[in-house]
Amino acid sequence: MGREEKLLSSYSRSDCFTCERRRRAHIRKKLTIEIFVAVSAALLFSSFLYLLYFSRSPSSQEPAVQTLPFKAAIVDHLGITGWPNQSFVNRSTTILESAGFDVDYYSGEKVTVDFYKDLPSHGYGLIVLRVHSAWLRVEKGKEGVTLFTSEPYEEGKYADYRGLVIAYFSRDERYFGVGPGFIRALNGSFTQSIVIMMGCNGLRNPEDDMAKAFVEKGARVYISWSLEVLAGHTDTATTRLLEHLLLEKQTVKDAVGETMSEVGPDPFFNVKNGYEKNSTLLYYPEEAGSYVIQDNASSSLNVTTTSYVVEWASRRWKVLKVNFSMFPLISRTS
Repeated sequence: MGREEKLLSSYSRSDCFTCERRRRAHIRKKLTIEIFVAVSAALLFSSFLYLLYFSRSPSSQEPAVQTLPFKAAIVDHLGITGWPNQSFVNRSTTILESAGFDVDYYSGEKVTVDFYKDLPSHGYGLIVLRVHSAWLRVEKGKEGVTLFTSEPYEEGKYADYRGLVIAYFSRDERYFGVGPGFIRALNGSFTQSIVIMMGCNGLRNPEDDMAKAFVEKGARVYISWSLEVLAGHTDTATTRLLEHLLLEKQTVKDAVGETMSEVGPDPFFNVKNGYEKNSTLLYYPEEAGSYVIQDNASSSLNVTTTSYVVEWASRRWKVLKVNFSMFPLISRTS
């Protein structure tokens, strides 16, 4: 081969390498632009849907999505009254957080009169009342459900508060209790909240009792027991109920029904032991049976959009790596 031919061959290889380097740089630049455009479009689309969703008038939204705050409270009064159950607290917290709720836990000593008084101000969308409750005289000539506090009863204290009751485990062990009248007199509301009252007799008389008081103050649904219930049984039932409501997205009616089919009525307070009827889990009002707790819309949207963009970018990068692998000589010399 002559000198001129060798020079031409050298120039050809050099030109080839230069072209391929340029092609590779062009592909990288194109990929960068595509990813930037895709991420920007996804963010703009997410923002558009978010604004569209939250800027609609209240009358055009589904009530469940419109007003349910994804904040939850676990009120564990039973934890200091002889029935602690950390496993229940841990499992319930996990379920709630998995469904997108921020969870606040209140230990028994925090369950005071003023705690109940301030409860509406926190804006909880779901309230789990793991509290001791009893069927006591709540007004003159009238009985109803009383929610116990951990605050010992003192004559004359809270004289200006309406609906307080003397709640007692025995004659020598008396506490302040919260009756339906106290709930009705609260400032604020439980707007569209789900209230799960795990104690005894919570739905013994729904039409003129605690359930109706919560609903009158804005709660969407109130779930509780028809008679007395053992602490271990209500813990098991409530865990299953939360799973059906929040993870499986069942209606209130189906979730309560399936929970009862799984755990059954209370094993002690039932007709087999001489009681007039079984203690079962119920809900109020009846029209809330079709209610389904929707996903946290903004969280679901962000997760879905981000997942899509990451998956798309990953696929594009794999294609790019395949394209580069077709030019091993260029890869080594660049």
